[in-house]
Amino acid sequence: MYGRIQAYFRDHRQELLEDIMAMVRIPSVNAPAQEGAPFGPACAQALEAMAARARDFGMKAMILEHKVAAVDLNGCPPQLDILAHVDVVPAGDGWTVTEPFVPLLKDGKLYGRGTCDDKGPAVAALYAMRAVKELGIPLKYNARLILGADEETGCRDTECYYSHFPEAPCSFSPDGDYPVINIEKGGLYTSYEGDWEEGETPLPRVCSVEGGTVGNAVPGKARALTRGLDWDETAQTALQVEKRTGVSFSLRREGENILILAEGRGGHASTPWEGCSAVTGLLELLARLPFAPCQGLKRLHALARLFPHGDFYGQAAGVAQEDGLSGRLTLTSNVIHYDGCRVSGRIDCRAPLCANEDNVLAVLREKLAGCGLRLPGGARMIPPHHVPQDSPFVQKLLECYEQVMGQPGRCLAIGGGTYAHFLNNGVAFGACHLGTDYHMHGPDEYLIVEEIIQSAQLFALTIARLCGEEAAI
Repeated sequence: MYGRIQAYFRDHRQELLEDIMAMVRIPSVNAPAQEGAPFGPACAQALEAMAARARDFGMKAMILEHKVAAVDLNGCPPQLDILAHVDVVPAGDGWTVTEPFVPLLKDGKLYGRGTCDDKGPAVAALYAMRAVKELGIPLKYNARLILGADEETGCRDTECYYSHFPEAPCSFSPDGDYPVINIEKGGLYTSYEGDWEEGETPLPRVCSVEGGTVGNAVPGKARALTRGLDWDETAQTALQVEKRTGVSFSLRREGENILILAEGRGGHASTPWEGCSAVTGLLELLARLPFAPCQGLKRLHALARLFPHGDFYGQAAGVAQEDGLSGRLTLTSNVIHYDGCRVSGRIDCRAPLCANEDNVLAVLREKLAGCGLRLPGGARMIPPHHVPQDSPFVQKLLECYEQVMGQPGRCLAIGGGTYAHFLNNGVAFGACHLGTDYHMHGPDEYLIVEEIIQSAQLFALTIARLCGEEAAI
């Protein structure tokens, strides 16, 4: 059977890639709601495009409330749900190979926003279902592809879906790493803010600070507008901070002001060491410059102490911890807005199994309060997710992985969250390979062509094994 699947994808390779590129061209970043488009017109368009393609392949597809699509392989009893998403993080800056929504094949890679996260794997899963159907592989259960359009911002898509349908007995999301992710850390994804009365502020002073776009992405750029600084002293201090942090700074005169531009390297907040935060680098620079004392400056200095550049594990904030199964806690502050009398930002914490609201949330709330800042009263931690490695479902996935990839299968724990997080028997299954930097959430995001073809083959084999006549999960 696997040989037939391999032959199928040799014949449909180019068509699969063209469909991924068509999806990348849709700039499906979450946007304000419109009639018939609760997550913005582009997200609605992406759902329609995938549903239309499924119908082209002879499968039944429906769209619920313009939030989520569901594609059925057949009309048999449910057995397997495959959950992928068609929304993407904002384009961001720093792209060099192509424009974010202009897909480009180059040197065996396909570049563009969403190629890796998660449009490429979503299309691969659809083609896996098509392959099983067109090859006539006998099935006694159904596989359903669930396509969301709000994974990057709030998962209101799957909330909608599961208000209409129960979970399938087994679920996987191709939105993580191989072999199988059976543990997803809990987390705290929230904002902070503070405001104060500020009298006449003497010079030099910080007029404004802006950095980051979303809470779950390490920011590649940030800026601060200052007044009253000496140009040469600022430039010299910037060079010193640049050497320590790896964040580069450029200065620009704007009348009586100096605009400081910080450029780091974007990345995913679940692996913050792979990026270089422009926000924390800029805060370190501002903390070293000779501004006149004021209430606003106290808050900026406090943020620089709580979230120092390069502290990925919450040591300065007093929440560092780890366990043997799920690893270390990570903590980042990825968004900041400051205007002299108010500051706000966003915190991203990926918490291991040993973490809880007493040893993370309460500690952060107290630390921020001591700095004149506050967390929302309704802030809550998301619990971790764990499917035992010895479950029959996980073992079947590992068997399929070993057959297709030719490598030993094993289970992993991650800081990132997938749709599987809140499902009783859900795991993440591909489509990334450990040790490869696909620039997810950053500039020049890409997938490797041979890998996505192999993933499509693996998904097809998995569907056949879990839903076929011999299935016994």
